[in-house]
Amino acid sequence: METFFVRENFEKTRRAISALLREDPTQAQDITQEALVIAYERWDRVSRMDNPLAYVKMVAWRLALKWLRARKRAREVEAALPWPVGDGGAEAAGVIARVDLVRAFLCLSHAHQEVLALSMSGLEPQDIAPLLGIPARTVRTRLFRARKALAAHLEDPREGQS
Repeated sequence: METFFVRENFEKTRRAISALLREDPTQAQDITQEALVIAYERWDRVSRMDNPLAYVKMVAWRLALKWLRARKRAREVEAALPWPVGDGGAEAAGVIARVDLVRAFLCLSHAHQEVLALSMSGLEPQDIAPLLGIPARTVRTRLFRARKALAAHLEDPREGQS
């Protein structure tokens, strides 16, 4: 069995798939491995076939065609987007995260916004207390509750809409 999978047929199957996937030899190797895993899982049936290698190549070919169709769809989606995914995708995700954070912050009570903003500016609770005219212990309590509420709004944005 090892002879079939490793020594004899891996390279034959990889070369056949590489012809289809000329642009991506690494993907051809991955698809070949996946096809051989499928054949291994069905070995009791595949081993009784007249030509097990033909079965493996057929499975690999179908997997390669499936991958090519998925890649084509992904390229069509990328082309339809108003910004390039490769260049600005990470930046867009960062902007979305910041917008979500601002929305969640605006859902907090005024008292929670106050202590959280002062804390985020680098002030300690004992420094915030005289500015707000409240005890430092109250500042710490409000900070704890503000952070908890902010986390809840970020996990489920609908909580701020009720």
